[in-house]
Amino acid sequence: MRRSIMIFKSRARVFLACVLYIAAKVLPAHWQRNTAGKTRVLVFHHIDDPARFRSILAALCRNYQVLSFDQYLTGEVSAERINVVLALDDGYSSWFGTALPLFREYGIRPLLFINSDFVGLDEEVAKEYCRRAITTWPEAGLAWDEVRALEEAGAEIGGHSQGHVNLVTCESTERIEAVVHNDRLAIGHALGHPIRSFAYPFGRYDDRAAVAIAKAGYSFGFTSDSGFLDDSEGPLLLKRSNIGLRPSLVVCAMVEGWPDFVSEIVRRLKRKSARK
Repeated sequence: MRRSIMIFKSRARVFLACVLYIAAKVLPAHWQRNTAGKTRVLVFHHIDDPARFRSILAALCRNYQVLSFDQYLTGEVSAERINVVLALDDGYSSWFGTALPLFREYGIRPLLFINSDFVGLDEEVAKEYCRRAITTWPEAGLAWDEVRALEEAGAEIGGHSQGHVNLVTCESTERIEAVVHNDRLAIGHALGHPIRSFAYPFGRYDDRAAVAIAKAGYSFGFTSDSGFLDDSEGPLLLKRSNIGLRPSLVVCAMVEGWPDFVSEIVRRLKRKSARK
């Protein structure tokens, strides 16, 4: 029952966000939200619907400035449009077979966060890893040659921990440090250079997790706290919005922050109600 209520609330939030997104297109400029010049990181996982993913990429490139994380860091952002960085988590084979040709076609250089012990597994073992560790539907993982090919095509490879460990519920600080540190070492060894970015598994983090990734040598840590990258609390707590292969209308509404806007209104109403 509780899960059904949560799903209903999530769908209602997205529906209202889409209504607001459409309405904003016909409202006078002074009624619209001023988000030009901001940057949002969008997170994907499985790329198992090529037509849907192509539609999303086409909409993003048509409506926004799609750039790499490196371009964001060097200030190569548009001041007139919303800027978008694409990120993908875990390390699925569909990134190479389906996504890579589309990245090349649209000139996109994404952030790819991989679990080093997921890469190179036998297909059936990889599918069990998906069910057990990532808790998602089964898909084969990438091979290291495919990871290197993605990097050569312009992607930035980042870490995601060995074992896709929930760093918040992990009782041992030593284990947190080990799965983060060993993951970075393994990826750096396979690629031939150190890596600088990490995505918290399940998007979950706390002070111990942030300290662990800094200790491992990471410069940037990405959460799944939805919001514009510019509004992040610091380089180890960078905001990202979990998108998935939703319709392009929903994706655009999320890029422009309408679901975040709806969530903030709901929070304000709850606080107001609690004070009465």
